[in-house]
Amino acid sequence: MTKTMTTIRTNYLYQFKGRILTKRLAQASPASKYAGQSYYVLTIQQANQTKKSLQVFPSKLANPQILPTLKKSSCFGKKYRFFCRNQKGYYFLVN
Repeated sequence: MTKTMTTIRTNYLYQFKGRILTKRLAQASPASKYAGQSYYVLTIQQANQTKKSLQVFPSKLANPQILPTLKKSSCFGKKYRFFCRNQKGYYFLVN
């Protein structure tokens, strides 16, 4: 069986350090396997000034304490370390 690039990419845990610039609540597409779920989209700014978009699905989080922290407005401005998986070019927050 040949592994596709997407399959290989999902095996890795990516780490980003940065600050949360924006967050917004979104709804998964009806065609998605996450249909009906609400999730957050975070825009983070890394130390080298690049911006990255992370998706936060409650079902993908290893630590359930992350979601209440995100719901608070006090999550802005602080430095965080984000651990993510890459699926089809989208980064999903894990921890």
